[in-house]
Amino acid sequence: MRRPYACAVVVLTLLAVSVPAVGLDMLSGDGWRSWRVAAVGNVGDLCCYDWNAGNATRKPCDLDRRSGGYGSAGTPAAAPETMQIYALLDGGKPVRVHTFSASCPVTSTGEIDDLGRIDETDSVAWLQRQVSEEPVLNGQLLAAISVHGGDYSRDVLVRFAEQHESLQTRKDALFWLGQFRGAETMPTLERIAYDDPDGGMRQHALFILSQLPNEAGIDSLIAVVGNRDFRYEDRKNALFWLAQSNSDRALEFLAALLSSD
Repeated sequence: MRRPYACAVVVLTLLAVSVPAVGLDMLSGDGWRSWRVAAVGNVGDLCCYDWNAGNATRKPCDLDRRSGGYGSAGTPAAAPETMQIYALLDGGKPVRVHTFSASCPVTSTGEIDDLGRIDETDSVAWLQRQVSEEPVLNGQLLAAISVHGGDYSRDVLVRFAEQHESLQTRKDALFWLGQFRGAETMPTLERIAYDDPDGGMRQHALFILSQLPNEAGIDSLIAVVGNRDFRYEDRKNALFWLAQSNSDRALEFLAALLSSD
């Protein structure tokens, strides 16, 4: 049941309140701030949807909900060129971050200060500085970073995936690399899958390789299964994900493996 509010809900498409452009480092106060950035090339139409008999219909996303499903309903005819970042501030610090296509309508009980278009590098730099010890917020920040166009967002995610002290933050960064940057970050995905000292991180990387589009990670999984120099648990996990795939190459490899002496 939707919680009753004393004030009317404001429905927005791109902005609610326009304010003079400011740098993100100058953000202060409380409430929602929002800005637009150029989107990574293969991001889908991120919005909220109602589903009926397999058909998706866009609906406004409620910024005031602490949780809730949103996603991309298939591949749009034209990928969005811009994404909208929403940050809920408390004393100038973000406590919640949402990311949608710029054309996705949203609702909120309060005003949203729209900062307009922000340079992608400046936006990513601000978002990465907000990463802390709070895992839910960190996941939201990394998701926001992942939809930014340009090389800087990719490089920031690679650093988080390889070097951050929190295992969950590393896993989240690796997940978002796989979502939008898998083909161009294969060396990172393979390095973590093959050599990372943490077994959970290696397992996570093997899973992400199995999910890459166009079967881009199948050969990497085959390399793990077929080489006895890899750890037994890693070979077993890679074998599991190969068996779950619909790849003809994977099936041929598995058939040959079963028939070998």
